[in-house]
Amino acid sequence: MKTYHDQSRITKEVTTCTCNKCGEIISYNFKDGKCYGTSVTIHGGYFNKHLSDLTSYWFDICEECLVEFMNTFKIPSTSGDYCLSGGNSGESEYSQVEDIEEQVAEEDK
Repeated sequence: MKTYHDQSRITKEVTTCTCNKCGEIISYNFKDGKCYGTSVTIHGGYFNKHLSDLTSYWFDICEECLVEFMNTFKIPSTSGDYCLSGGNSGESEYSQVEDIEEQVAEEDK
């Protein structure tokens, strides 16, 4: 025989997604739970001078603020096709994609 006890569970549901930089509401699709911005998690490490060790920082940033932030980089960020690179962008994936594109172009001739 099984004995049961009542258990209540509290679930959290996102109602708004706000950019931590500009304070504007980021478009949010309640149906699929997708926030049209970027959620960032940063972990402080042992040798960090400005981020506390064993501390995580979370924030959401809208697309406009993210682009504005990336435009301040002295060394530009790299970019590529997310689907083709498997979501892990790097130089080796770019050269592989270029090789594939060249092969396809040669076959079309």
